[in-house]
Amino acid sequence: MKTKADLIKEFNDLKSNSKTGKKRGFAFEKLINELLELENLNPSFSYKSTGEQIDGMFEFKHRFFHIECKWESKPMCASNFYSLQGKMRGKLIGSLGIFISMSDFSLDAPSALEKGKTIDTLLFTSGDIKDCFSPAYSFSEILEIKLRNAALYGSVLYEHSTHLQLLKLNKVK
Repeated sequence: MKTKADLIKEFNDLKSNSKTGKKRGFAFEKLINELLELENLNPSFSYKSTGEQIDGMFEFKHRFFHIECKWESKPMCASNFYSLQGKMRGKLIGSLGIFISMSDFSLDAPSALEKGKTIDTLLFTSGDIKDCFSPAYSFSEILEIKLRNAALYGSVLYEHSTHLQLLKLNKVK
């Protein structure tokens, strides 16, 4: 089994690599699943069911999460999330979605997921993922922070860097 240091190196290599498009996307998807495996989150790698493909699934604190991983040139818009949500509708009620985008999100995308809707999908930015692939933090730790914020404030996008800044401000006071 790979170590966190191995995965960090592969992530950094992928960031500086010339791979683009589907090759980079598949490599990124595989790397995310290996990180989930390293953290004992019981991942299922990319799978297909009738007419749909999901990049992965894992279990965290007795909840199931379906993952969509994107690494494209443009920020993701809300229609990208709706595809994942549609795929989740045929799965166990209570399952949640994680949408990971290394190209981040359009400015209006998070509010499109939040306003007047049931929140069942959380967004991970490139900064969140960079933190997941650092020695200082884990995917599980960052997910827990995002889940708490979504439960308290109904926010689908709460960046880990914002959390760290708030912690720093609270220590100063």
